[in-house]
Amino acid sequence: MTIHGLWPSSSTGKTLPSCNPGKDISIVDSGSDIFLKMRKYWPSLNHNPNEVFWGHEFNKHGYCYLKKFNFDEKAYEMYFYKTLELFFNFRINNLITYIAGDADDGDYVLPDDFITKMNKQFGENTYSLRCTKYGGEFYLSEIRIKFDMNFQITTKGKNQNSCPNGKPIHVKYVS
Repeated sequence: MTIHGLWPSSSTGKTLPSCNPGKDISIVDSGSDIFLKMRKYWPSLNHNPNEVFWGHEFNKHGYCYLKKFNFDEKAYEMYFYKTLELFFNFRINNLITYIAGDADDGDYVLPDDFITKMNKQFGENTYSLRCTKYGGEFYLSEIRIKFDMNFQITTKGKNQNSCPNGKPIHVKYVS
């Protein structure tokens, strides 16, 4: 599991528009502890340099947090730190192992089993599952956990599930 981003929503769960006032901040990997963790758990998966990907995420979404928490523009590491903190505090990095278990056929789960375990972990209507179809099979591509602007899990907002009912969902990358 890797992080894609932390995207703020309004109190109703509606995704906020870009909060960026038009001034992009360039991200510089200083080699600090936060960037060491980001390289491992929040890498760019589209062949762009990590700093370009992180800059996009911050410039599109992180500004909302700067405004809410009165961070100055040089405090973008706070946005990255908070994202990683949520990732570890909610044990998202161990989620696939928890859901798939250690079974021999552990590369896929049935949707009902997946949903039961997600509900136990996070609560009902607090997440969306996104699947991608490849070669006639469905692969889990995203788990979107809903947090409010105070970083509390919320049930607000619509679910954006795209995984099929009744068909196995592959949860491990197959090369």
